[in-house]
Amino acid sequence: MGNLVTAQIRRQIANLADGEPFSVRSLFAFGMRRMSIYMALHRMCKHNELMRYAFGIYAKPLAGVPTLTKDEIARIKIEAFGREMHEDVSEDMQTFSNGTDHAEQPAFATNGATSSFGTIDGNVKLQHCSPRMILMESKL
Repeated sequence: MGNLVTAQIRRQIANLADGEPFSVRSLFAFGMRRMSIYMALHRMCKHNELMRYAFGIYAKPLAGVPTLTKDEIARIKIEAFGREMHEDVSEDMQTFSNGTDHAEQPAFATNGATSSFGTIDGNVKLQHCSPRMILMESKL
């Protein structure tokens, strides 16, 4: 069963350009079990067929291609879940200091749920932002 899942994943990512990131969520639509997908992706990473940037974010490896930044990884995650990133509010969140080091864990405003995840470069936080706050920011 594992070989069939791996073969199906290879067919799906064959259409992608080398180095182009993709989300695991794009593979769920093909009727494979989640655990089978994650195990196949793990094996493919282990054999250097894929590179894992964060949980659920992978890319075909390409020599000489720079790794994704935290901003790009956050954008891919947000789009994979059908959410929007709010640039103006995110910039304000970066400058607002509440005693933590924002360079270590950047925060991005989104209309989705608050969450954080690890990347190959460190942690990233996705902060829920209410529509009212986004409206207020757009008027300033």
